[in-house]
Amino acid sequence: MDKRELGQRLRAIRKRRGYSQQTLAEMMGYKDRSTLAKVENGINDITIETLYRYADVLETDVEELLGIKKSRKIIQNCKVFSFETEKIKVAIREIEKKDYPAVAFIWREVLDVPTTDDDLKKTYEKMRGDDRYHTLIAEVDGEAVGLVTTVFSYAVGHPNGYVKINGLGVRQEYRRKGIGKALLEAAERVAIDSGAPYIALASGFAREEAHAFYEDSGYQKTSYWFRKRLNK
Repeated sequence: MDKRELGQRLRAIRKRRGYSQQTLAEMMGYKDRSTLAKVENGINDITIETLYRYADVLETDVEELLGIKKSRKIIQNCKVFSFETEKIKVAIREIEKKDYPAVAFIWREVLDVPTTDDDLKKTYEKMRGDDRYHTLIAEVDGEAVGLVTTVFSYAVGHPNGYVKINGLGVRQEYRRKGIGKALLEAAERVAIDSGAPYIALASGFAREEAHAFYEDSGYQKTSYWFRKRLNK
């Protein structure tokens, strides 16, 4: 997100609500208004959790803070939205059975995960009805052009659970249009709605462009990801 533009929108919404910097700073639990001033001036980064907190305090939504033109609706208990950018209309929504072939293509060609249409269908049918799993797609002209898939897990050290992003990808011809960022923010909204305080992901060494994207979105490199194939 652009810190300067975000700060300007935050200031405008604050003034529209009739709050001074001092008042909003107190509502946010800051010691003084200097932290808020730095956010509004585009100096300080803010986490996605803080962004949602601003939205709650200001009685607005994250899409307004981010300047995303949207129409909200509820699909399968997951909040999603649509927006327009560069003359295309994008809808972020839960996966449906009709999306399986396009989603399989993204897994194969974008995320480099070998799968057939039939295997993907079997996997998603196993996940259907299990609210730990969510797959959101970006739809353009009725076709899935991007996806993000998440799973909620408990673990020692994470008593309230955490959400892991198992895959995020956008078809090459639809990149740099804000779709990947919208999918990532939708996944974070799923995590927040589930009560998880953390969201995490693994990304292959070769995906350097993706690494920069995640870091720009507030994610930190914390570990290596190891795996081992088991013989049956």
